[in-house]
Amino acid sequence: MREVSGDDQKAGALLSSLTVVNDDDFEAERGVRRLERPRFELEPKHALLCIMVLVCALATTLTLLVQQAANMGALDTQATTNASSHTTATASPSDRDSTPSTAAPEPSPSASDNKQDTLVNINTADEAQLQEIKGIGPVTAARIIEYRTQHGAFASLDDLVNVPGIGMKTVEKLRPWACAQ
Repeated sequence: MREVSGDDQKAGALLSSLTVVNDDDFEAERGVRRLERPRFELEPKHALLCIMVLVCALATTLTLLVQQAANMGALDTQATTNASSHTTATASPSDRDSTPSTAAPEPSPSASDNKQDTLVNINTADEAQLQEIKGIGPVTAARIIEYRTQHGAFASLDDLVNVPGIGMKTVEKLRPWACAQ
């Protein structure tokens, strides 16, 4: 057996003083732990404060999680829309002949009520013709023309999202009335 040196005895004494459980915390006959004083004291008002902080943290976390899920859903929808318009725009000529094109849908029957019998080409239309499209006013028409002169013709109607003030919802509303040829 090994002899215990003075340093080992000091280390052992230090270790036993740092431990939470002492020999006298146990009742020898029953083997049950008995503490003389509570390890941690907390007043009721402090306990309620801790609970409120934890509830607020949980509510904030859940709110952020729901917002992130909604944003991911919107991104998935937009990615699906962009992917379908990209495949339509990049289809080969033989594919275009065999399948119907969805790039420029025909106006609905109610379109004749609005004096819109044909689609307006956003690449050739002047400001007055652009304003005839339902949902485009004078400011938006001017922005479309300004963007077209600076960047060239639009490859598809989806390129309108690059024009300041026009988003995907607006582009979707313009599909029955406009095209990019």
